[in-house]
Amino acid sequence: MSMTGTYTTSYTTADIGKVLDCFVADFDGIAQSTGLRTRDDVKEVGADVKLMASRGYLREVNLCLLNEAGTTIRATKYTVNTSAGVLTASRPGNYLWPRTPGGSLSVVVHYSELWKGLSQPTKETFARELKRRWSTSGIDTSFPTLRATADRNYVSNGYGLQRSTYQ
Repeated sequence: MSMTGTYTTSYTTADIGKVLDCFVADFDGIAQSTGLRTRDDVKEVGADVKLMASRGYLREVNLCLLNEAGTTIRATKYTVNTSAGVLTASRPGNYLWPRTPGGSLSVVVHYSELWKGLSQPTKETFARELKRRWSTSGIDTSFPTLRATADRNYVSNGYGLQRSTYQ
């Protein structure tokens, strides 16, 4: 006797919002811990990343702590999972990062295939909806000199972010 089954999940923009709220909580905690971003800055960036996610344009978002020399010394990678119903949800946390005088805290977004398939005028129209101007980054988000640890899953119904920390 054999059995087969399927597992389907669904999610709404409200689910995406709940999950991205966890990202914003992390970002705010890291920003306050490092002293490198203001709360208003976090709110603006968070609103933009939420909008990207709600439209299906977000594949991954990274928070990167760079020292004065521009070297990434710590990072977190949040990977979108649209079949996250089987993941166990976590609470935000683990964001006590070191103060880094002269350093910076960068946010690097990787866009989905849906975004890549949009026309240039559609991308430009969307960019006008954002609170910030986003530009190309030279930060290597494979973080080759750091060690990755799977850290947390932020999940609501079938939508999730899988977080890995790099140190």
